[in-house]
Amino acid sequence: MIDAVLQLDCPHHVVFISASPLALEKAEIGEGPNRDLIYELYRVLSAKGCTYAFDFRAGKGKEINKLLADHNV
Repeated sequence: MIDAVLQLDCPHHVVFISASPLALEKAEIGEGPNRDLIYELYRVLSAKGCTYAFDFRAGKGKEINKLLADHNV
């Protein structure tokens, strides 16, 4: 995700789709193995002038995978 944001050439509204909010919730309280990556993502988004939102789709992992496959991601 960080690499994708780094490739943006102007500010965008970025929506991150995930099956679970757990990593984000942990990072917000300074915990979790992905904490530093999430903080770096926030830093890069801010530096690029991007706004962002998270779209959590609990129990929808297969649908998320299909969405990614449909868009060659």
